[in-house]
Amino acid sequence: MITDLIGLAWNVERIKDIEYKLVEDVQVEGKLAQRDFEYSGKRVSNLIMCMRKLAIPALLFQRNEPVDFISEETALYFSMGHALHEYYLDKFRSLGLIREQVFSRSTNNEDEIIGHVDLLTYDNKPMEFKPTRKAITEDGRNIPTHYIMQLGSYCWLVLSYVGYLIVLRIINPKFLVFKFTFTENFLDFVGYYLRYRHSMVKQVIDGKMDISELPRGSSWECKKCLYPDYCKMIDFVQQNKSLLQKRE
Repeated sequence: MITDLIGLAWNVERIKDIEYKLVEDVQVEGKLAQRDFEYSGKRVSNLIMCMRKLAIPALLFQRNEPVDFISEETALYFSMGHALHEYYLDKFRSLGLIREQVFSRSTNNEDEIIGHVDLLTYDNKPMEFKPTRKAITEDGRNIPTHYIMQLGSYCWLVLSYVGYLIVLRIINPKFLVFKFTFTENFLDFVGYYLRYRHSMVKQVIDGKMDISELPRGSSWECKKCLYPDYCKMIDFVQQNKSLLQKRE
């Protein structure tokens, strides 16, 4: 039997030096402080997520502090999602969609909220594409709230009540397309929400507010966070503030 010969036919060993180099190539993309600091507190896809994750890289960049490489697991997790996202966006041609348009709206302090819309229909309706491991049901009842908030934010930016969410289920693969029609009140709320969060992050970056006052993200964000050690340090300092002041 062939199975009896396997042990004699070849020898298998891991080549860890190459593994390390492959991971390092991906981990370089995790050094977000230098690359994305200009978007801190401005970009829609960031503003709807953990606010601490917005402020930390900007503060590190200001202080010229190095950012550690992200873990292998986190680097691969995000890079695989990004690769799928880019591959399929290149394939969506049959509907005559416009790819990756950038929109912005001003805030009260003359900054801008920026949105990188994945796809735009011929009649100016945003389409957001989400490859996901989550088992999104065909009725859309378990669509994550941040997906809806991101699409609503793009609708607010392009001044449209209608937007489309394209979901690619990675497990049990299937495309699902959902049309959302938002109310005027909801889009008004989205605009206020984005501007308010932008203002808070800006105050932290400008030194007018302590970073501990920024709310954490959802628990699932913490599992894949790029800055867990910094966040733990923020909590430690806040919880022991009175003790640290006494020692001073």
